[in-house]
Amino acid sequence: MNVPHIPCEVAVINVEKSFWQRLSVLDWIKTRWHLILCKNCSEYEKDSKIIHRILRSMRNDGMHNHLGVEEIEKIKKALN
Repeated sequence: MNVPHIPCEVAVINVEKSFWQRLSVLDWIKTRWHLILCKNCSEYEKDSKIIHRILRSMRNDGMHNHLGVEEIEKIKKALN
């Protein structure tokens, strides 16, 4: 199967979109293939998943008004 190449901009939009909705099968395949080939986008996905997970847990804990010093440090630590 010859998977068409997508640019990095499309790949990272699809990464973000995938947190909120299911991608079409073709978009999912294109994005996965791009992430296999592109180290920068793969790292972006990893960091974005961490941030998304932290923000989702903060929302679930009722901490959705603003980020405090502790939350900012937690995000920095997770990204290092």
